[in-house]
Amino acid sequence: MLTICLDDIRDEGLLLTGEVDDDLRAELVARINDLNIEFTGPIDYTLRVVRAYDMVEVDATIAAQVELPCGRCLKRFVAPLSESFSLTFATELPEVEDESGEEGVELTAEEMGIDLVEGDELDLAEPLLENILIAMPLHPLCNGNCQGLCPNCGIDRNAGTCQCAQPQFDTRFAALKNLKLDPNGSKKDS
Repeated sequence: MLTICLDDIRDEGLLLTGEVDDDLRAELVARINDLNIEFTGPIDYTLRVVRAYDMVEVDATIAAQVELPCGRCLKRFVAPLSESFSLTFATELPEVEDESGEEGVELTAEEMGIDLVEGDELDLAEPLLENILIAMPLHPLCNGNCQGLCPNCGIDRNAGTCQCAQPQFDTRFAALKNLKLDPNGSKKDS
């Protein structure tokens, strides 16, 4: 698993590389909850872990190949998945001074962008899973020029053209396309 003992982090830091194991991969697939998405190979990671007193800085890179359907034409294609991210952990929150020099300013770990570590081990499995999910494409396209499917007959417009008539748009508001407003919202004479 991806658990690091804080005492194992030396002055030069740690460099960890590997593949996400089967248990973590199964957890990831369960969270995606989409049978149309499949990882076609290993999910590789590189973690650089550096410790400075009560703080631990993790710089991470993940890489994988994922097969999924195009959002326009529904053809399955393989897309690279790559994400780099940094995380900061602390065993206790650092003292923060107000800009005016006053002490006693209360900030939460979340406001500081720091995750608190409980105990003497750092588990990186959850942050790794979260960042793989963030890297997943929201609107996957097989290519930028994908024409998609015809909404009437369903033909793949990348493979051919259909004989469907182009849809007629509602023209009740066509007169508004030439309306010009000044920044105050009043009508300008054109």
